[in-house]
Amino acid sequence: MPDRPHFESLEGLRGTGKSTVAPMLAAARQAVLVPTVPSLYQPLRHAVDERTNVEARMCLYLSALFTAAEEIRHHLDAGVPVVVESYFARCLTNHRALDE
Repeated sequence: MPDRPHFESLEGLRGTGKSTVAPMLAAARQAVLVPTVPSLYQPLRHAVDERTNVEARMCLYLSALFTAAEEIRHHLDAGVPVVVESYFARCLTNHRALDE
């Protein structure tokens, strides 16, 4: 059975270098770098981030992840490895921290 393409996610706190390392890792792995908050979400992301409604923020980020997951699955099905800057674990962790 042939090897399946890799899906790698960098997880960590803000400022730990995920945005710096992710493109380098993708290049080294000959992988596509998929943003977990797709560009169509960016204007809404900035508006939601300025508010204090943590449930709205969680819904936005989960929706963005589901959208990104479609693109990730497309690449993996085509045999192309994928790197993301962060994924589901960071989304849940941030929500938990903001909800307290």
